[in-house]
Amino acid sequence: FRPRSFEDDLTRYAAAKYGAAATALAPDRLREFLRNDRKVLRFFLAWDDRGSPYGELRPFILHYYLQDDTAEVLEVRRANSGRDPFPAFVKKGKLAKDLETLIRTDAPTTHTTQLIDRSGKVDPQSMKYFTPDDFELGSEVVVYSRPFFVYGCDEFTREWYVAHKGKAMADIPMEFEPHEKRPQMEVPPPLPLNMGDEEDSLGSFVYLIPKPPHKDFRKMMENDRKILRFMARLDSNEPEDAERVFVLKLFLQDDTIAVFEPPQKNSGLVGGKFFERGAVKNAETGSKFVAADFFTGARLRLNAFEFVVYQADEFSLTYMEAHPETFPMSNPEYVLSQLRQGVAAQPAQVHELESLWAAADMGGEFAGFVEYVAFEGALSQAGFELHEQPLITLMRHFHIAHPSMQAVDYKAVLRGMAA
Repeated sequence: FRPRSFEDDLTRYAAAKYGAAATALAPDRLREFLRNDRKVLRFFLAWDDRGSPYGELRPFILHYYLQDDTAEVLEVRRANSGRDPFPAFVKKGKLAKDLETLIRTDAPTTHTTQLIDRSGKVDPQSMKYFTPDDFELGSEVVVYSRPFFVYGCDEFTREWYVAHKGKAMADIPMEFEPHEKRPQMEVPPPLPLNMGDEEDSLGSFVYLIPKPPHKDFRKMMENDRKILRFMARLDSNEPEDAERVFVLKLFLQDDTIAVFEPPQKNSGLVGGKFFERGAVKNAETGSKFVAADFFTGARLRLNAFEFVVYQADEFSLTYMEAHPETFPMSNPEYVLSQLRQGVAAQPAQVHELESLWAAADMGGEFAGFVEYVAFEGALSQAGFELHEQPLITLMRHFHIAHPSMQAVDYKAVLRGMAA
């Protein structure tokens, strides 16, 4: 066993003169490999190809592996760039400075520009590869005939160059221009085929490979079997439509609508299912109807039929009052704030309203209460025109706690308006 010689020419010459083996004179590659294992220099490159047709300024990353002096160049993937996602621009290996030097060093040849030694083999000294000394921020490196500008590196690379080369690395600001939006021909979506949902039909038009429409499963689980029911009539001048009554069902789990017409004797019309359950598009907004569009007094256009909602069941009213963020007209505080704005505009109205309610006071044990009809009539006479849903909200919130009486605590309403 002979100790390995030092890395200088004089020591190796002396060791070789005294008979040292060639393996002992060569550099200790294993020691270098173990010492630099997992140590990688990372540089950020930019290739300016804007001089060619459809060229652009493209970002790249170069990894230089210190353990075996190999390198790789990776292309930074960008969304919607229109380029195929190649895993590597240059795969890991020795990175030659000149493309013509990429030949095997032990292959005799006469068709090369490399230097040939006495043994007929290519001189390894003429095979020049990139080393850490060749990389410097602000410089340009040519990889496979493509010029790359080195504009940055990571923190480990910066510390390694300070410790081993005594050079400080400072990143150079580089802005990659965004992709210009090229004009595209707008193709209108085809008309629905009445087969399945419209969103499902558009999937084959928007995507090359159709995707199923996204469903809000959390909403479906939370609102499973929750249905809002409303009574409605047709807004039509036809005499045969005057007595027709419809039940509108809104399924909260997916905002689908179904319409049912209860059969009536001697009406001449066959009742039953009037509208199959499904999502209906609102002609005014362009999007489908949602829960906030349904309330007492609402006008809904469903498939060319104009409906006027005039009643809601108890569950629907209770649900709307429990979710004021979706149904603001079912929030008593919101309705009172609207009344306060009317009072601020015309203060004399509140005195007239109070006198009208006082005149309709039920008296006796129900003093301070007025019946529903008198409550609504006084508001209208005093100039407070309320929509049907806010009026129902006030009546339900200030309702007398008596099973057989339909009256409102008007004094509590006045206190709320003055607050």
